[in-house]
Amino acid sequence: MKLTSFILSLPVLATATFSSEHYQSIVQRINSDKSSTWKATLPSDHDLHRVNDLLTGYKKFEGVLPPYKVFDTKAPTPAEYDARVAHPFCPSIRRIRDQCGCGSCFAFGSIEAFEDRICIHSQKNVTLSAEDIISCHVDENMSCQGGNPIAVWQNIFAGRKEGDGAIQDSCYPYTIPTCPCNHHSLNSSLPSCPKEGTISTPQCDFSKKFSCEGKGIFRSQAPTLIPAADMEQEIFENGPITVAYTVYDDFLTYKSGVYQKSDDAKALGGHSVKIVGYGIENGVKYWTVANSWNSEWGDGGFFKIKRGVNECNIESDAVVAGIPSANKIKI
Repeated sequence: MKLTSFILSLPVLATATFSSEHYQSIVQRINSDKSSTWKATLPSDHDLHRVNDLLTGYKKFEGVLPPYKVFDTKAPTPAEYDARVAHPFCPSIRRIRDQCGCGSCFAFGSIEAFEDRICIHSQKNVTLSAEDIISCHVDENMSCQGGNPIAVWQNIFAGRKEGDGAIQDSCYPYTIPTCPCNHHSLNSSLPSCPKEGTISTPQCDFSKKFSCEGKGIFRSQAPTLIPAADMEQEIFENGPITVAYTVYDDFLTYKSGVYQKSDDAKALGGHSVKIVGYGIENGVKYWTVANSWNSEWGDGGFFKIKRGVNECNIESDAVVAGIPSANKIKI
């Protein structure tokens, strides 16, 4: 496999001009199809207007890619695995966060997998700062206008220059206005999200950042890309992994089951998330994935997507992870 296979050009982001009738037809078609492996629900009008906010967070990787991981030995993996069940002492694996009105999926997809691995490998429960990544690493092309998860793992988590490493969210919290907010639900208990196009990247507070670094810096060993054939092995042995994939218009209607894009689905853009497990449902292999659109979306914030066929490029776009460093915590 060539490293350049990870530098894929994602489809150009479509403008969110689809009518509610368009999504009604998708929902009707999916739910009336007896062979469908998933169920759909009608998104809210607000959700449809916010597509550009939600799907501008994944950028093509620029730079020298990490190597692919090579397993010296492989332990047998179970047919089904869920890190949420395997590691009940790690609440981060079950937690669903909200990127809100910021194209920061790349930060959340990376930092959530890193949190989980810190807990699994070190028995430390932490919540790490996504805002530090988007606000204080603008020189590495990261902001509310997007970034790349490989770069987060390689240049921040495993970086060794001043300002690298992850810091705690309790010290440097996410300050995107009105967060969490209602992206998707027709009947939500959350406040409405700010109007589209009104969110800018928060400016880095370097004084606060340096103070937070004094309370603890979390670092990773050099990350590796994970070949599709070894994704299950990596998740089983070391914990959740970061991935990216192409989002299609019918995905916005996902409610439950194993998602497979429709033949006529239209590409909207790229998105980054974490995979926490895998399984088989009614004979269909799937990945269990945590999204960052809050718990009102999908199946409590999670979704399943077909496994083993590179559905929506989820097994080839930015499949990356690293092992927490032995000296990762300074608290």
